[in-house]
Amino acid sequence: MALLFFGTDPNSGGGNCPAVWVDADTAQGPELVLHGKFADAATRATCRQDSPPADGSVI
Repeated sequence: MALLFFGTDPNSGGGNCPAVWVDADTAQGPELVLHGKFADAATRATCRQDSPPADGSVI
């Protein structure tokens, strides 16, 4: 796995999460790797309306 660090939220207060990487070394093509907290149920439901999660996804 070759992760390319993309960045963090400059307002996180600690330079930590949320953070984003790109994994360019996957058979399916580039994938985003996100580090953060789990969204609440209402946020997850709204996200699913726009883009249903793929099998094995965490949302």
